[in-house]
Amino acid sequence: MIKITVTQTRPSVSIPFFGSDDPVITQEIRTYIAQYYIATGKLILDDRVVSEDGLTMTLTRLWEDQEAIDVFGSDQYIIDNVITPREAYMAQHGIVVTRVSEVV
Repeated sequence: MIKITVTQTRPSVSIPFFGSDDPVITQEIRTYIAQYYIATGKLILDDRVVSEDGLTMTLTRLWEDQEAIDVFGSDQYIIDNVITPREAYMAQHGIVVTRVSEVV
């Protein structure tokens, strides 16, 4: 399994984090992810924790293997509806992102 830890740090608590509860992520997108990634065992865990000061959100995702991550990252539906809007939102709002990957 591969554990990916993503940390989003925002400049102010008045700027919402981008996450699965973001309005851009519609029910259709959530269903697609559930059907093709969660139900198939590719995405095992998707957990979020916000720091006490509210400025940092840590997302922990546990993936079946590197292939599952690669499939998700190259899925054109995910690129168009999740990755591209997420990257644009974070750049526009000054949210700094770090990603760490480890085999567990």
